[in-house]
Amino acid sequence: MMTSNAAFLLIVLAALLLIVVAVSLYIYYGRLFLRTRLVGAPVPLARIIRLSFKGLNAYALVTAYADAHLAGVDIPFDIVEEHALAGGDVRRVVDALIAAHNAGIELGIADARSLDLSGKDPMEGLERPA
Repeated sequence: MMTSNAAFLLIVLAALLLIVVAVSLYIYYGRLFLRTRLVGAPVPLARIIRLSFKGLNAYALVTAYADAHLAGVDIPFDIVEEHALAGGDVRRVVDALIAAHNAGIELGIADARSLDLSGKDPMEGLERPA
């Protein structure tokens, strides 16, 4: 049987552990959340956390999404997440879309995604028409 001091100590230790875990999670996920807010393409914190539960790399997806918005490429986060869930390389698609945007070449999101999912490099779709 536990004494009241031991029970109190156990409760305090459990509370401290919970606080440390919560702060650690907020530091990791909060940084991603803040980044999306700062670039003007906010993604809810709960959604960023859910990415990890889906087995996705939250950092890679949020970073690619933020980079796209910084470059002026409008791509919905739903598409980014969907492409990752389909097994695509989000970074490669976003880089191709940014390169196309900067070069003034029209490359649709659907085209870049289908090239990537078929195993081809979406950058190959950037050849200038003759």
